[in-house]
Amino acid sequence: MVARRRKPIRQINLRITEHLRKRLEATAAARGISTNQLMGQLLEAGLENKNKTFAEDIAKAVAKRLGFSKVPPWPPLPRTLIGSASSQQHKKEGGDK
Repeated sequence: MVARRRKPIRQINLRITEHLRKRLEATAAARGISTNQLMGQLLEAGLENKNKTFAEDIAKAVAKRLGFSKVPPWPPLPRTLIGSASSQQHKKEGGDK
């Protein structure tokens, strides 16, 4: 008796350049897995990182429009950790007169 797969597998056709196919095959061979397994892993990793990459791309675009040469660290640190709150409190108490 043949065991059934838990998740159905579907076949898709993908058009890629010969250069990319060779890179995929070489990478798969170096990792000791099939090209199909490598492509599946790459697709899953790409989808999982989609939100992070999208947020980073937006942050870079906004920083560029604002004239920053570098993107601030993501996620931004809370104001209490970077000293803004203590600086404001210092000014309220009459500091730096």
